[in-house]
Amino acid sequence: MALTSFQEFETAALMQIDRYPVTWSVWLFDAHADRQPLSDSVRMIPGPLFIELVLLSPALWMLLRHVPKAAVSSLPSYPDSSRYQPNRLLSLFCLLPGIGLFLLWPLSINLFSALSGLRALLNNPKMFQMAAEQILTSAGFAVAAAALAINVAGMMQATPEPNGRNQSHQPLHQKLFLLLLLPGLIGSLVLSLLLLAAFQHSLLRPLYDTWLPMLLGQSMAVLPRSFALVAMMNQMTERSSLHSASLLMSSPHPEIRRRVSGIFWRMTTFPGLLCGLVIAQWCFWDVTTASILRPVQLEPVVTRLYNEMHYGRTESLMSLAGLAMLIPVFLWTLLAAFTWLKAVLWPTISARPR
Repeated sequence: MALTSFQEFETAALMQIDRYPVTWSVWLFDAHADRQPLSDSVRMIPGPLFIELVLLSPALWMLLRHVPKAAVSSLPSYPDSSRYQPNRLLSLFCLLPGIGLFLLWPLSINLFSALSGLRALLNNPKMFQMAAEQILTSAGFAVAAAALAINVAGMMQATPEPNGRNQSHQPLHQKLFLLLLLPGLIGSLVLSLLLLAAFQHSLLRPLYDTWLPMLLGQSMAVLPRSFALVAMMNQMTERSSLHSASLLMSSPHPEIRRRVSGIFWRMTTFPGLLCGLVIAQWCFWDVTTASILRPVQLEPVVTRLYNEMHYGRTESLMSLAGLAMLIPVFLWTLLAAFTWLKAVLWPTISARPR
């Protein structure tokens, strides 16, 4: 958390209104946005980067020391999930103040202004089309980056062989994989500037104004959090229940297969979709990576919102922010419903005689 607070940029930039920036991240971002040469921006990085590595060194030392035990593919599962029901209720109770303070209360006091802005946005088809394109562009990049980060995190944790062979080579192998987490741990700002410098090199210059820098930057920025979420999801999965469900999937009775498919969906597909939604939201709202590495011909909605926030609060800005929050969640809901229907209905359909 100290590392995250040290490298945080977006809140610091928005809260330091009419004052000289005092945080290094805002200072560096403003200098780069003011068309400072990239070489000068890169020369401003070593000091903060050294402090970040100092903050990271204890965690890296523990990870590298305990990697044979921590990065096992078959993580322990809960023997009896019923004992952990009170903890889930407690977690839900702890979420209620945050939901009320950061969601319900802002919506209640700004609802009429947001509806007025939405009406004005719908009455202007050109502006609405541009807003929809920007939101869908951001959602496409976020989904692709989240899928890439989740797959890489899954491969990082599935690398060790469960039977214990080649134990002498596993620690080095795991240490090399853990190095992939370092670019994301140094923060989006430093990572984006280093990637920008790399893609301006003569070897990678043909790929400079493409979708690759932004996709790579977002994927690397969320890879540490993806690693943690995938590890948490694997640890909460009951291996014995999955094995029993897989055995029941071969039942000759369509009704049993249908019910087991629904259970299997709740145990495997839904946690993966929920994990993907969280990571995609982090990518969607990452204004630092989007503003530095986006292609010239594309403008993600988060950069437009960030630029317009400096000119004051307007109804159209609030409606655009509301659409940017709701449309990705709506698309995710459609995907979750489609996968659930497919999991529940497909065993029945495939069992019908032809």
